[in-house]
Formats: sequence, C-alpha cells, structure tokens
Amino acid sequence: MLNAALLRVLQKGEIERLDAHGQLARLPSAQDDALSARILDSGSSLEDIEARVLDHAVARANGNLSEAARLLGLTRPQLAYRQKRRHTGPADTSSPPDGPRQGSVS
Repeated sequence: MLNAALLRVLQKGEIERLDAHGQLARLPSAQDDALSARILDSGSSLEDIEARVLDHAVARANGNLSEAARLLGLTRPQLAYRQKRRHTGPADTSSPPDGPRQGSVS
C-alpha cells in the first residue's frame, strides 16, 4: 500500500525525492532557478536573505517555531541556532574576552 504523500506525487505527476528526514521533497524547478538569479541580482547578502526568510516563516507560522522550522525543512533546534546566531552576530575572534591569551606577547 502506498503512503498518502507518494500517492499524491503520483497523482499530480510531480517529481520529488526524499529529504534528509525521509520526507518527500520537491526538486528545484526553473522557477527556483529564476528566483535564485533574482536574489543574486538584488545585491543582498546571504545573511540578509536568510534573516528575511526566517522572519517570513515565523510570521506565516504565527510565531510557532516548530511549525516555522517545518516550513523551512529544519528541526526546531536548527531554527533556534540560526536565530540565535543572527541576533548575537558574528563572534569577535580578534582577542579572547579575558584579554590576551596566557603565554602571548603583547
């Protein structure tokens, strides 16, 4: 007996594949390629694009982070990590927070 998702794929004639979670995932289309090209042409950074997509997913899920993560194909911890990274910014690696490392010459 076919599962409902596979039956739906066969009925619609869509070509799909399994994602990392074993779920059916749509393969990229020409429309996806066009969107990617528009994003590149916009001059926005990858961080800016990611931030906007995360915000849209959370808004679409009415603040439900588990649902937003599902919309993005992420786990909830992956979404939380991306949000935390975004709000804390890149780590400053110029010097340790306690000052120079022991044994280093200033």
